[in-house]
Amino acid sequence: MLEEDLQSLRQVLAQAVDATGLNRRDVERALKLRNGTLGKLLDGTLELRVEHLTALASLLRVPPGELLKAGCPRTRAAATYRLSDWLGPIGKDAPAPSGD
Repeated sequence: MLEEDLQSLRQVLAQAVDATGLNRRDVERALKLRNGTLGKLLDGTLELRVEHLTALASLLRVPPGELLKAGCPRTRAAATYRLSDWLGPIGKDAPAPSGD
């Protein structure tokens, strides 16, 4: 399941990069990657890391979670819990801080 989602995530990332209209070398420069590295990340030759995912999200101006949500459907569907089940309300659902 994990390998299938990683492959799916790489495909989503490749589609998103292509949708920017930028050529891959310009994306590599923006992400401070060496020439040819983006292709290796997207084809699975190099390991995709959180720093790559967050840098791509920043370039695309989307939340990193959206990339994971779109790219990892099997892992997401298999989840029994949500992070808020463990941590309580987070993000926009968190209560406002008190003025104490």
